[in-house]
Amino acid sequence: MSALNEVDRPSLTAFVQTAVMGLMTDDHVQVIMEPTGMSWFPVTHHLADAGVTVVRVKGKRVKALRRYLSGHAKTDMADAQILTAIPTFGGSLLDPVYIPDPRSHALQRLTKQKSRFQNEIADARQCLLDLIRWASHKLFCSVFRVSAVISRRP
Repeated sequence: MSALNEVDRPSLTAFVQTAVMGLMTDDHVQVIMEPTGMSWFPVTHHLADAGVTVVRVKGKRVKALRRYLSGHAKTDMADAQILTAIPTFGGSLLDPVYIPDPRSHALQRLTKQKSRFQNEIADARQCLLDLIRWASHKLFCSVFRVSAVISRRP
């Protein structure tokens, strides 16, 4: 997994085992994470497999709380304290992270990627049409008509 670039699987497993060591069966542990890219995902999987409830909070919420509590200083220690304080500041309830099964997760990622590609293609098409319009209005009208016919084809 490329998301585990800074923390390898054995050290992550050791970290989770240390975190849950000595807990009783009725003890409840909740971890609050601020997602950064997809680096939170393998950590969440390991924690969830160990019976830990993982909650994600939006980066905007953490940033706003950081601004309120500690000025504009951003340090790892300040972020950890802010994430710890989030449950006491009310607002929306913290919902556990939903971890889809691998097949569903792959489908979600592919769907997002397809959507991104479609948007990039539409943007490139629009840019090309704008350049043609700028270069020659007559050519643009012809290309636009052909493009409209091609777009309607199944």
